[in-house]
Amino acid sequence: QNTGHVFIAVKADMFVSRAAFDDRMGELDQRAKSMPLAAGFSEIQSPGEPEVRREAEHRAKGIPLTPNVVAALRAEAAMAGLAWPF
Repeated sequence: QNTGHVFIAVKADMFVSRAAFDDRMGELDQRAKSMPLAAGFSEIQSPGEPEVRREAEHRAKGIPLTPNVVAALRAEAAMAGLAWPF
């Protein structure tokens, strides 16, 4: 697939203060989000944003379960003599 990955870990506060680092990363994030959108996209997201949004939705509405997971949980509850849902 002609794909490459690079992972770099840096202890940023060895070079600048944590506050300065956070400010610079915030600026970088805003600069990235101000770029023109690619065709078919409505926004630019930063790493972790989709997960934070999904967590908030799941906390508000619950975690969606597929029918096979629900069936497995019902079967386990029945074997344990518990009513579903408990």
